[in-house]
Amino acid sequence: MKTLTFCFSFLFISIHLQSQDLSKEQIREDFDYLNKALEEGHPGLYWYNSKEELDKTTKKVEAALGEVTNVTELQSLLVDINNAISCGHTAILMPDSHYKMVDSVNLFLPFNIVLVEGMVVVAESFTDELSRGDQLMSINGESIDEVIQQLQRFIPIDKGITTKRDRSIEIIFPYYYAVYKDNPRKFNVDYKNGGKKKSTVIEAIGRDEKMYKSVRDFAPAQVPIQWTVDKSSQIGTLKLSTFSGQSFKKHEINFKDTIKGIFEYIDANKINSLVIDLRWNNGGTMPLAEYLFSFFIDSTYQYYNDAEIKQAVMEGVAKYGRSRNMKPMMEKQLGVLEPRDRVYYLPGDKFMVSPTMPRFNGELYLLTNGFSFSATSAFISQIQQNKLGVIVGETPGGAFDGLNAGPQMKVELPNSKIRLYYRIIGTRYNVAAGKTRTKVDVEIDNTYDAFMGGKDLQLEYALEELVKDQ
Repeated sequence: MKTLTFCFSFLFISIHLQSQDLSKEQIREDFDYLNKALEEGHPGLYWYNSKEELDKTTKKVEAALGEVTNVTELQSLLVDINNAISCGHTAILMPDSHYKMVDSVNLFLPFNIVLVEGMVVVAESFTDELSRGDQLMSINGESIDEVIQQLQRFIPIDKGITTKRDRSIEIIFPYYYAVYKDNPRKFNVDYKNGGKKKSTVIEAIGRDEKMYKSVRDFAPAQVPIQWTVDKSSQIGTLKLSTFSGQSFKKHEINFKDTIKGIFEYIDANKINSLVIDLRWNNGGTMPLAEYLFSFFIDSTYQYYNDAEIKQAVMEGVAKYGRSRNMKPMMEKQLGVLEPRDRVYYLPGDKFMVSPTMPRFNGELYLLTNGFSFSATSAFISQIQQNKLGVIVGETPGGAFDGLNAGPQMKVELPNSKIRLYYRIIGTRYNVAAGKTRTKVDVEIDNTYDAFMGGKDLQLEYALEELVKDQ
């Protein structure tokens, strides 16, 4: 009887994991709906790829629609359009019901991973069968490299900046495997331990608090700010895990008062060496990053060249997705605005950053990785553009020259219920033209030995260099 119960439960899960079938007419309608929604409201469709390149991809997707039969296949195909747009703030997601189903089934791989030196390594294990440091080879007969590549397709990035995908998959791997691959009760895993090949069968577990459903879940779980001073070397280290105003509010921390207090301490104690750790900082509220930047400038600074909002979105008449009329609010701040070719352009000289005292004029090192994104990558760009500090670590995940920001537009396709999300304001930074990604000054990748030994190679380098300069 127990065996029958188990088989029935497994059958029930498998049936509910199967995707809803769609007719050819429904598939075509959703395809057209998506493209019209993007054209109507997305502010940066052709920033990182030309219209010709995007059209080419769209036609390839259109030609492949005949092979599609259900929601899962359609979403996987439409993601190619998203990847051609190359906007890390744009996503094409499965229907909300699919994620609710995955949550209710609650069967996940019992480990987190890290990508290091071309290997997929167990970073944290929630099962006795695997240990931290084990090198994964395959899951259920499928190469782990193929699994990672398949899942990373669904992680949106700016202009092919793959470091963002590498760091993101480390955070969301168990959840993404359940969403886009499978969530069985058991997994056959091949791995290496101490160079020896081994195999094991591991059981799925319910979601652990350290498994994140999305990269946005990651930042609120962290302590948003940490400040330390090495009294012997007089080097300050400021770690910022986020620029999210909500996260600081959740932790009952006033961002501006705290940052102001830190720089007053730096000034009073004559600290001339500063490390700002922005690794794993996925961005947040742009004015918070701008405020931090204000302590490094000596005159009013234009942070942005300009920004743009599509006319239908600005005036609150978007057919695809809901938006409020933002024109009165914008004009109250910026003056009279008129659209050109169905786009409102917001002048960058209306968004100035004034210096905040006391100014820091000492040696500055920024630590970055692929998860340094959005408002964070904008801050990094401005520091590098103005030669205010040394960038150490890994290429930041956000583009050097701009991003799509502001309120989020949500569009649901009528038949499949697949969801499109994008930010409505296309923003260009006041930086060198034609540069789409930050080239770090000192590139330092993590190593397996450093990971296993708990060594921080990037921080160690910055501290050693600052000591030399004293």
